Amino acid sequence: RHKERLFYAALSVALIALAGLRTFYNDTTTYLVGYQQLREFPERYQNLDWLKIGDNPGFVFVQGILLQLNASDQTFLMVFSIFTVGTTLWFYHKYSCNLWLSILMFLAVSGYPFHMAAIKQCTAMAFCLIATDRAINKKYIMFVVYVLLGSLFHPYALMYLIVPFLF
Repeated sequence: RHKERLFYAALSVALIALAGLRTFYNDTTTYLVGYQQLREFPERYQNLDWLKIGDNPGFVFVQGILLQLNASDQTFLMVFSIFTVGTTLWFYHKYSCNLWLSILMFLAVSGYPFHMAAIKQCTAMAFCLIATDRAINKKYIMFVVYVLLGSLFHPYALMYLIVPFLF
């Protein structure tokens, strides 16, 4: 059991580091350019409209916080990698009947590369995984809060509001 925990921790760190330390892959360049442009145009951050969820206000807000902290481009990627990949692995660890098969499927069926290609969508998905955990534990108010937080990063998170009805 001790060796399994150690291997899980090492694998988690390796997957998070690989996603967070990348310099290019799919849309990575687009996200980095957007982050750099946000640095040049602070009015986008100052005029943030929280009611237009299609504009991903949560994503812009977190980018603004990272800019306020003088975070580098690589730190920007690493923060989102820690949250998205870490949350996904936590969810698998907590709910999977066969953790290692779930992780293999995560790697083999393109779930992991998707985390490096679609930062906003995977951030919303990570919030929705936390929300699903709350729904399983019948904490429906927190479930709705996490789904709404996820929708600030990508509007498709609102689809998760149907999850309690699937039980």
